[in-house]
Amino acid sequence: MAKITTKTTYKNLLKELKTLIDDGQLRAGTAAGQVLVETYWQLGKRIASAMENAERGEAMLMSLAQDLVIPSSTLYQSVAFARNFDSPKNYPKLSWSHYRALLRVHDGQARTWYADLASEKKLTVARLAEAIQSNRHGDLESKPKTKTRKAHHILKKPSDPRYVYRATLDRVVDGDTLIVTLDLGFGVHKNERIRLAGVDTPAAKTPEGQKATDFVRTALGADDASNPSKPLCILTKRTDRYGRYIGHVFYPSDSMKGSTDFAQILQNGEHLNQQLLDEDLATAV
Repeated sequence: MAKITTKTTYKNLLKELKTLIDDGQLRAGTAAGQVLVETYWQLGKRIASAMENAERGEAMLMSLAQDLVIPSSTLYQSVAFARNFDSPKNYPKLSWSHYRALLRVHDGQARTWYADLASEKKLTVARLAEAIQSNRHGDLESKPKTKTRKAHHILKKPSDPRYVYRATLDRVVDGDTLIVTLDLGFGVHKNERIRLAGVDTPAAKTPEGQKATDFVRTALGADDASNPSKPLCILTKRTDRYGRYIGHVFYPSDSMKGSTDFAQILQNGEHLNQQLLDEDLATAV
């Protein structure tokens, strides 16, 4: 959405990725496991960077999968790998299969805990998967928690004007996902799915998830027949591995009396992502 991927840019990216793969395969004879891990991490890092500058990151990834003859699921996993691990060198004993198991853990702190466990205890992939399935980290963290989220989870408020869009709400999918219509300017509008940045709410079908969903619906005026939805300001410049745009959502506060002033909403309006944390309806990610 920030830039359109041209044919020349795409060809250069494809060539660069093929070189990465060929080089990885060449070195794989002496250290197959670690070389494979490093190759996937490099692929994911490069593709993630390209997706941020592509108009349709998901479509570009699917084209890469076809041209590289690699399953799209593997490329999605590579992107998630690069985004969630600073470097594969931190865990030199873990295989690609270990990392695939770790990527199923959505909580960053828990993921790091399992990675440390697998590395220190030299767990097989099967033993690691068993530990994750049995929620060993959750069992250790099951002590009553004090409500310190307001003090410890303050999101950095984004301000880059190049990636801010006017929007109207179409539907609240759940506590951290919206479907909106973005105003791209010059009379151009586009429907997109927005995943709230920096927060994660419980599954929608759980009581906690329903509570978060209801909060968002009320906050954005989704249930107000006389005023169907409040004007939104959305800052977004990248997509996740599912093709959803990751965004910060702002809307007029009660004191703004239905203001539609774009700059005022961004500067003085409510920050929905932060509100979910402040109300203990989401965890920071």
